[in-house]
Amino acid sequence: MVDLATETHKWEGKTIETTNFCFYADVDEFRCSSPGGARVDFTDIQPEAARKSLESNCDTVSKVLSRACRVKVQFVYDHYERVESGDGGSNPVVFARDFKATVVGK
Repeated sequence: MVDLATETHKWEGKTIETTNFCFYADVDEFRCSSPGGARVDFTDIQPEAARKSLESNCDTVSKVLSRACRVKVQFVYDHYERVESGDGGSNPVVFARDFKATVVGK
């Protein structure tokens, strides 16, 4: 598993597989992260059954740490950016190529 919180360019263009807690934030907006790790945002999650499960079971922040929201995702690493957080700090956010991910297991 890749430590996505480590800000590096060495994974650019490579397929990454990591287990995250994913949250359905809005239409075509999924936010995934592991405790203490970087956030990865997706607009498209496949297969459709996995996407629908996240939409149904992981649609509030209070549910995100449930077993239903913990999934293994695979995506192509594009780049990372530091994004300002609400507390005046910043957090690493990883960007997947085309914002696409495939759920490959729990």
